[in-house]
Amino acid sequence: METVKLKIKWSLPHSYTLIFLIIVAIAGLTWIVPSGQFDRQEVLVDGSSRTAIIPGTYHTVPKISEQGDLRQGFAQIASAPLEGIINGADVVAFVLIVGGAFRIILQTGAIDRALIALAGRLKSKGILLIPIAMVIFSGIPK
Repeated sequence: METVKLKIKWSLPHSYTLIFLIIVAIAGLTWIVPSGQFDRQEVLVDGSSRTAIIPGTYHTVPKISEQGDLRQGFAQIASAPLEGIINGADVVAFVLIVGGAFRIILQTGAIDRALIALAGRLKSKGILLIPIAMVIFSGIPK
């Protein structure tokens, strides 16, 4: 009788699974890694006030204090994705707007037609198309 070996194909887990595992791992580390902080001070930078750390002032702080518990539990793990979306709402909105704009531009075929027209005009100097496209798509530097 022959033995048949089955090959199990390994695949990368879903991105949400990876994010959840990272959240759980980091929450677990809040119970193990000692808590600490630097002292801070207000400094003027280009006419505006900013908070900066004071070098050499690192000290440990208790995990449970009057300000609260620094350890992360099941409630914090469950609420982390929602808090992340709320705190990053401006970035999420920006990405959606820019993504929608690119979708519209790509659907109209404007970029394709522009690149074809540019390649037609350059003819034998087509190698210049790549650097020209890079400058156009990266934006004009200040």
